[in-house]
Amino acid sequence: MVIAHNMNERLKRRGIWKRDFHLIEYNGGNYLFHTPTLMFFEIDDLAYERLKYGSRKLGRRALNKLEEKYGRKSVLEVEKELLSLSCSKRSLGSIDSRDQIETISLNVAQTCNLRCSYCYAKDGTFGSEKKLMDEKTAFKAVDFFTPKARKGKLHIRFFGGEPLLNFKLIEKIVEYIKKKKEKASFRYSVVTNGTLFDKRIVRFLKDNKFWVTVSIDGPSKLHNRNRVYGDGRGSFLDIEKGLRLIKDCGGIERLGCRVTVADRNLDFVKMFRWLIGKGFNKVHFTPKTVIGGKGCGTDWRTMKNGMEKLFEYAGRMIRRGETDLDRYGNFSYLLDRLDGEDVTHYSCGAGRSYAGVDVRGTFYLCHRFTNRADFVLGDVEHGIKKISKTAGVDKNLVCSYCFAKYLCGGSCYFDNYLTNGDITRPNQSFCEYNKDLIYWIMMLYIEVKKRKMLKKESK
Repeated sequence: MVIAHNMNERLKRRGIWKRDFHLIEYNGGNYLFHTPTLMFFEIDDLAYERLKYGSRKLGRRALNKLEEKYGRKSVLEVEKELLSLSCSKRSLGSIDSRDQIETISLNVAQTCNLRCSYCYAKDGTFGSEKKLMDEKTAFKAVDFFTPKARKGKLHIRFFGGEPLLNFKLIEKIVEYIKKKKEKASFRYSVVTNGTLFDKRIVRFLKDNKFWVTVSIDGPSKLHNRNRVYGDGRGSFLDIEKGLRLIKDCGGIERLGCRVTVADRNLDFVKMFRWLIGKGFNKVHFTPKTVIGGKGCGTDWRTMKNGMEKLFEYAGRMIRRGETDLDRYGNFSYLLDRLDGEDVTHYSCGAGRSYAGVDVRGTFYLCHRFTNRADFVLGDVEHGIKKISKTAGVDKNLVCSYCFAKYLCGGSCYFDNYLTNGDITRPNQSFCEYNKDLIYWIMMLYIEVKKRKMLKKESK
């Protein structure tokens, strides 16, 4: 029989299609994952064997085999229950970037003080002249997007290049918003290389509850292989100095880091533990992107091997009593989607709920497409022009039968573009990697739920 831990009215009245479920064996248990709703069900051996035949009517040979093993009454009972499960789809809906914005990425500094070997943004310039965003452009962008904020909430992400090279403008933007006394609520974040922190900057970020992400590739020897200044000096010592300063100032509540995976021998577990020890409360591993040549230059095999080791480590931590996996950046957002049954039809909000704004006030599909004319959405002077919608997974033949489609949403548009010349055509190597990643995350989710249930029952 199916044991539906999160059964509700959506899962009644209609049959279940083979493409709408995925079977998982984990730690001695059998589970069914319902693709359209992101729901999990623990099932017994009979239900598991029955589902292996798919949703079609059982043939005489298969029926006899199951009846012989489990009995006719039990087989008919499971058949009836499985047919009662709904394969109801959630409507795709239309999302208009002009009035559904959740996040804007302000490229306040189209220049950088580092010369990282794998930088896809051409030293932060994105192939144009070095330039800092001016006050007028920044305020116009804020004024344009604030009334269009979804549910009156707007996340402003300061990006570059290196955004702290234009820290004075970041201060002015936050102060400008405070003086306007907008009805909308604002959240701020910054992605930085971490070399420019001083007391004034740290206190400002802390006081205004910024979410801070620092790009760091590990200890000195490893980090300095790729993240260097123009004269070849490594940047690690300056980052370490900044981290000590953050600690001395009482810390930043949301301090995460991004590790660009450029070393095939990178030990993900060792790196994760080292970075948590440095004071970061979230660690995210990111594959490198290389412009030019065939594809985006990502070593997906290294990413897969590293993530598998990190998954095994996280599993051990769960079995030791840890059920909060927010520190694992690559896992946490997908775990949150599973927990909230948060179905997604797109890989990200690019062009719909998210827009990148360059130093001149031009709007792009996302910050990664800066200075690429084919992906311009509009500008601060004329607003957003009509653009073709990005395709959702239901309209993509590559994604339509994938069990992970409503968790994944499809591959990154920019990586798709670099690999296939088409933002809607998924990168096959990414697909293979991400399906494995999502499968591991499902197992972590099951493990966490089991632990929480056992803890609740023991009280």
